[in-house]
Amino acid sequence: MELNIFNLKCGYKIRKKTFIIPSYTLNISVKSSQLIALIGNNGIGKTTFLKTIAGLQKPIDGEIEYNKIILNNLTGSEVSKYVSYLPAVNHKVPYIKVVDFVKFGLYKQKNKKEKEENIKHILEELNIIHKSYDYVHQLSDGEYQLVNIARIFIRDNPVVLLDEVCSHLDKENRELIYKFLLKKASEDKIIIFSSHFYDETFPYVHKIIIFENNKYQFVLPEELYLTTDHLICNNLLRKMNFTKIPIIGDGIPYLCTCSAIAKYNFNFDSGFKIIILQNNKKVLWVIKKDNKFVERFDSLETLINYLKNKNL
Repeated sequence: MELNIFNLKCGYKIRKKTFIIPSYTLNISVKSSQLIALIGNNGIGKTTFLKTIAGLQKPIDGEIEYNKIILNNLTGSEVSKYVSYLPAVNHKVPYIKVVDFVKFGLYKQKNKKEKEENIKHILEELNIIHKSYDYVHQLSDGEYQLVNIARIFIRDNPVVLLDEVCSHLDKENRELIYKFLLKKASEDKIIIFSSHFYDETFPYVHKIIIFENNKYQFVLPEELYLTTDHLICNNLLRKMNFTKIPIIGDGIPYLCTCSAIAKYNFNFDSGFKIIILQNNKKVLWVIKKDNKFVERFDSLETLINYLKNKNL
């Protein structure tokens, strides 16, 4: 399954004026089982982009395709069968218990009874099970955000869009959410979330979309730091356990390569090795099997794509 965005222009038409937000055309393809962070300054167009994919507003131009279905040709209700969207602001509903509020996520869903059985499990994963029978309006803002995340994921849609998903959450719960989202993405989902905590998302996301003033990037987060002795790499990546990954190398390129590969459940054969070669700021990756040359790559992304296509 794949989400393809072709020549997309997002924005608004007010009377006879058209406002393009962000101010450029977007072409992005995201395959299933990927967690994507959307990064950018306030007002750059992150929310507009997510709402356009979710079918809550029409694109100015271009197409949004999921599994060969053109989503922007569908009604908002039809899009919601494929795409779940959590807005940044969610007002508390009074006098409804948490478990019943989460059930709202199953409105007009098939297999409703079967999915209701997953509510307890999701609340446990989000460490909010102890609030199951509390009233929603009695929750703190952080607890309410966790409950909203549970409500979105109980729908079990293949595409999930989350706007400022970590708002109101402390650092411990933000880390809980990153791990939860990475796990959910591995279940054949495409998850895109906007965030201002880029440094924290780095070890968990497969790729990032960066909205800048006049351009955008869609890259592996590790590729931004391959040739830089960056504090993020030193503080975050060195804490991670990469001993099971057959990579030979050192320094930041080694840590970044391990980080990118660790997000996928690759099963490497015995005798399989990835060797990192460095010459000044140039980095190359060589794959060997039983000490015989197999392939060489000049970017980390082409290496990852090769490994995914091999279905390791």
